[in-house]
Amino acid sequence: METVEDNSMDTRMEADINQLGLNAPRVPKEHIDNLMSHVEYKTHIVEGTTTTVAVAVLPMGTVDFTLAIESTACVDKSNFNAQLGAKYAIEKAAITARNKLWELEGYVLALCVHNNDVAMQQAIQESFDPNETVNS
Repeated sequence: METVEDNSMDTRMEADINQLGLNAPRVPKEHIDNLMSHVEYKTHIVEGTTTTVAVAVLPMGTVDFTLAIESTACVDKSNFNAQLGAKYAIEKAAITARNKLWELEGYVLALCVHNNDVAMQQAIQESFDPNETVNS
């Protein structure tokens, strides 16, 4: 069975939504893509193990918001390769981070709809830089 990357599913879902002409408030794929383009990954090898940990963070001004923590490991130390461990831990963290952003941004949009905050709804539906923060 072929594995479909999450971003590919996002693209297919976006096409289906557009094809059906659905236009209620929603978080567009481009918004998540834009946020993901700012995500940074930090890796660490757990001392004395074959475990590599990757942390996905979204810089937001002076705050680095942690979106995901994932890890990889191998059973036999002779199979351990730090570069591969980091590569695959980052891939796992990216998928988890993307899913978390969908969840978080969906919640923010639902809150805006509930509170009738039209300006914030528009901001979510347009791409924006997470480093441009608005103080309330």
